[in-house]
Amino acid sequence: VGETGAQTLSRSLAELTPQQRADLNKLADRQRDLAQRLEQVQNDFRKLSERVEDQDPSRAADALTLADELRHAQLAGQLRQAGDDLAANRLGSAGPPQQAAVEILKRLSDEWTAGRPEDSEQMLKRVDQAQNAAEELQDDLEELRKQTDEETLSQATPAQRDELAESARQLRR
Repeated sequence: VGETGAQTLSRSLAELTPQQRADLNKLADRQRDLAQRLEQVQNDFRKLSERVEDQDPSRAADALTLADELRHAQLAGQLRQAGDDLAANRLGSAGPPQQAAVEILKRLSDEWTAGRPEDSEQMLKRVDQAQNAAEELQDDLEELRKQTDEETLSQATPAQRDELAESARQLRR
């Protein structure tokens, strides 16, 4: 995928080979899978809240709060959009939702486990899996950007290098 990214960043989708488009689509599918996992985690917190409401109202309220925070953050929708951006070869647009997902999942994981390490292993495992998937996607995207920068700059004229360097700076924002 890294090699494909090095060849795709500065090109339109129509200019890509079928293999390059397929590689971008694989990344996009992984991004959409992460969105689906986040929705599942949100649903799991809601179900847990309902299941333990009578036995442990405090834990039920915490689970419902976390589910609501995930819903309000709209991460799943943002990650789906990032998947669409990857499929359309708009790599720079995919990074911010991935970073937001990592940060929010880490915070929610920390909140959930505070004071409840013995109760929360199953839910924490799901949140950690989603967080790890988000971090992996973010790393893949960053590697794609680096390889693209290096390969494109090595083949460009000095004027093109200046132009590409400016484009790369804008993508990192």
